[in-house]
This record gives sequence, C-alpha cells and structure tokens, in this order.
Amino acid sequence: MEHDRWVRERLTRGWIYGPTKSIQKKTHPYLVPWAKLSEEAKDLDRDAVRAIPALLARARYQVYRVGEKEPGYEILARAIHEEYVRERREKGDTPETNPSMVSWDELPEILKESNRSQAEDIRVKLKAIGCDIVRTTDRDAQLFRLSAAEVEKMAKMEHDRWVRERLARGWTYGTTKSVKKKTSPYLVPWDWLTKEVKDIDRNAVRAIPALLAKVGFQVYRVGEKQ
Repeated sequence: MEHDRWVRERLTRGWIYGPTKSIQKKTHPYLVPWAKLSEEAKDLDRDAVRAIPALLARARYQVYRVGEKEPGYEILARAIHEEYVRERREKGDTPETNPSMVSWDELPEILKESNRSQAEDIRVKLKAIGCDIVRTTDRDAQLFRLSAAEVEKMAKMEHDRWVRERLARGWTYGTTKSVKKKTSPYLVPWDWLTKEVKDIDRNAVRAIPALLAKVGFQVYRVGEKQ
C-alpha cells in the first residue's frame, strides 16, 4: 500500500519509469508494480511500515486493533465510580444511606454495568459536540476544557441515557428512591430536575477529560490540527 501510494504521488508529479533515478529527468527504477520490485527495494517500504508504531509514539499516539476489548474502558468505569463515591461522600452520603457508596469490587454487577455503559457512552457525547478521543502517552498534556454550553448538552445526554437504562431495567418514577422497589424521583425529563440534581450530571461531564487522562486518552476537537 505504501509503494502504491508513492507511485501515485510520483506519477501525478510527472515522474516516469527509468532504469536509473534522475531528479532532473524525473525518472525512477521503482515506478513499477510491487511484484516487479527487488526484495531490497521492497524492504525500504517494509522498514518504513515497521517504524510506524514508534513514530506515532513520538507524537503521543498509540496503535490498537479496532474491535478488541478496550481495557481503558473498564478502568474508566472504575474511575467514574470512584468519582461518584468521592462526590457523594462530600454531600454526606454513606453506605447506609446510599448502597452505591462501596468499593468497585463490592459493587453489584448491575451497577458495574451501569458504570461501563456510562464509560462507553462518553465517546457518543463527545462526538455530539464535535469532539473525539485519541490514545496518548503524554501524561503532561493540558486537560481539554469544555464550554458551559457543551457541559449542559452533554449533561442532558447523560441524564437521558441514565433514564433509558433505568427504564429498560424495570425502574419507574417514585417520589423517593428505593433500590428494592426500583423507584426514583429522577426518572423525569431534564427540565423537571432541580439544579442540585442537574449539577450531578454537569459535574460528571466536567470530570470527563481528567477521567480519560487517567486511562491514557485525550479529548480533541475533530478538524483541529493535532
């Protein structure tokens, strides 16, 4: 593929095949199909390809196979839970008043799945504001800053995702939260929520860049120079 790209580039610039390379005459002996190249010539492209991961690493990127389970998302799910516990502890919650106030390993599987779903949905929300994520090894990179409008849009999306998830698991609206009865007073449209409740989602959204950085991802605006 690299050889074919190089051939197309040379041909569009007026180069032609020649038994010897000449910059003045624009001739080159490698302007032939891949199968007709010598092994020595092929090795030039092979070496260039082998160097790709290292070159990307120098630019703070990392290659991964699409479709493979992303270990970062599991770690991100844990980070989301830890951030939630920290925030709710500051609000006065305890394991007695909030069953979710436990370590990740003690968390029921259904709540772990909820955190995983939230982690996987982060990219969906970022794309909705024209952003995406990329793997990076640059631990000193400046954290991405979301505007107030972006935070609000993503917070509403997160609430809508949470409502869909709860409804799909049999939860219904109730004036008080009950894990046993599967009722929650927050199963209402975004506009009906109090500012305090909305702030939970807003704070979760604001924490996204830092959470992603913890597991080796960086937010960027699609179309901006990388």
